[in-house]
Amino acid sequence: SSGINAEYGLHIVIGALSLGLTLTVILVGAVQGDDLSGACVAGGINSDYLATYELTPSCVLLAVGTVVLLCGTWTLIKVSKIVKQELPVQRLRDTAIFSYMYVVVSSIKILVQFY
Repeated sequence: SSGINAEYGLHIVIGALSLGLTLTVILVGAVQGDDLSGACVAGGINSDYLATYELTPSCVLLAVGTVVLLCGTWTLIKVSKIVKQELPVQRLRDTAIFSYMYVVVSSIKILVQFY
């Protein structure tokens, strides 16, 4: 029961953070659009907006996600030493490998934006 409540609470917090960032970008007037393509971005022209509204949240989320992923990997290593059944552990390892690949791609994206 408490796990379900915690899950809803996490979704509410994540949704509130996204809503707050979106409203801040709109209220500050940081949205810049292209008339030809119709694409709207925060920080397409102004590098201050790019750093504030795209790079900072991306770096924070990547750092938090990497810490969580490292904790999960450490737990996976501990569990794999205890559990003798190899099939579920192998599936978890595969998931962890793809998660680390996502971290690499996200890091490259942030480095390109800094450039």
